[in-house]
Amino acid sequence: EARGQAVIADSKKREADLRQEFGKNNKDLSFVFWFSSSSPSADAYVGGKNSASGFIANVLGGHNAITSETEWPTVGWESIIAANPDVIVVSSLDRNRWALDNAEEKIKFLKSDPAVSQMEAVKKGHIVVMDGQAMNPTIRTLYGAEQVGEQLRKLGLN
Repeated sequence: EARGQAVIADSKKREADLRQEFGKNNKDLSFVFWFSSSSPSADAYVGGKNSASGFIANVLGGHNAITSETEWPTVGWESIIAANPDVIVVSSLDRNRWALDNAEEKIKFLKSDPAVSQMEAVKKGHIVVMDGQAMNPTIRTLYGAEQVGEQLRKLGLN
């Protein structure tokens, strides 16, 4: 029981540290968390507003640009472009079900698609990578927030 309490205390401290660091500037960054897509022409599986991705955005002082309350909605690129997120978070998945499970393939698509490449987040290089498992609501979610936070610091977005 003591070990469990220590894990809980550590998790709460890590979350509080992120909230304190990223909440201080009131940037309210908007995020899209792209999990995967079956092909470049298919809709994107993204983290919805009330998902673990939404929690991560909130911890980092922002919000999820995807307003669907579904945990994993499929969203067309036209809607993602219209949402115009400040940051695009792409997942890195080990499952290799589709080519776009790979973070590098996602980034290639974002930079090469004629319409998607025009989003401000893409033009500014505000694309970050996180472990896809951390996009699920588990103990790994906080690690995902830290992973994204580290990259936001490097981009000067903290």
